[in-house]
Amino acid sequence: MMNVLAPLGALPPASMEPIPSAPSAVPGRERTGLCEGGYRVAYGTSFLMVVELLPDGPRGEGLLAYGQSSTPASAHHRDGTDAYANCEVRTLRFSDEQIAASPDLERFTLRG
Repeated sequence: MMNVLAPLGALPPASMEPIPSAPSAVPGRERTGLCEGGYRVAYGTSFLMVVELLPDGPRGEGLLAYGQSSTPASAHHRDGTDAYANCEVRTLRFSDEQIAASPDLERFTLRG
């Protein structure tokens, strides 16, 4: 497993809000991005997955590290973040049979 968090990044902000000024760097740690109060992470993990390739097919676990909703008032705004913080991974389903057996499965028919 590999995880990359970048305290300093080249990615533009996803918001139109002004970027808050960065806290002062810890003396001697300017190159690492370590500031008073910790690292200011600009980007990092969004989806984690571990998969084992077995003779009967893949077996895996994973999680989405951010919420399912971008609306702060939603009950699902932090669900992925909380799961990530609590190391709560979910079984990943690969075959049609595994997907059909999911208790969370919902089917929708879309017509064009």
